[in-house]
Amino acid sequence: MLSTIANLMSNNLSNLIFISKLSGLVYPVKIKSGDKTKTVPVSNSIALNTCDSGSDKIMIPDKKQTCIIYFEDNGVLAKGNNSRYIDFEASLRIVAWCNLALIGLPDTTLLIANILKNIPFQLPNTDIIVKISTLFIGEEPKTQSIFSKYDYDEKVNFLNKPYDYFALNYKVKFSIPLSCVGSITLKSTQC
Repeated sequence: MLSTIANLMSNNLSNLIFISKLSGLVYPVKIKSGDKTKTVPVSNSIALNTCDSGSDKIMIPDKKQTCIIYFEDNGVLAKGNNSRYIDFEASLRIVAWCNLALIGLPDTTLLIANILKNIPFQLPNTDIIVKISTLFIGEEPKTQSIFSKYDYDEKVNFLNKPYDYFALNYKVKFSIPLSCVGSITLKSTQC
């Protein structure tokens, strides 16, 4: 559910020229690099049961990127249900890492303002998720704990000037109309 909503929110940011790499939800994934195993943020938009390696879905900064933005799932709670709807409240976090030297700004203030401006309070309904509203509830303190789920080596190098980072927290409310829940048909895929 949150993957769909994060993608809707992400779509509203796709026109911002300072973003060079944009994703919906990411998940911490362990990958092997040489003789080390490290945990990195990987986009959930990698299609299941395909032959795609997905290396472009790893959301690690590098010196060529102006700004990397992805979403993290901080939980969903059912807030009520009746014979017509199940209502939910969720927490989504937008995480951004930016190369201020490439963007040409002294800090992230204008970047944050542009993100806030471009995520509307009401998002469009999907086939199964309706009444979607987003509410910006605040910015996380600027500490390395924003990246604590991950242990890739490059992280330390990209937390100091000219680089900067931030995390924005959103409360998201939405409903699922029970009459729209259809049956599932499986299809097979081969590589």
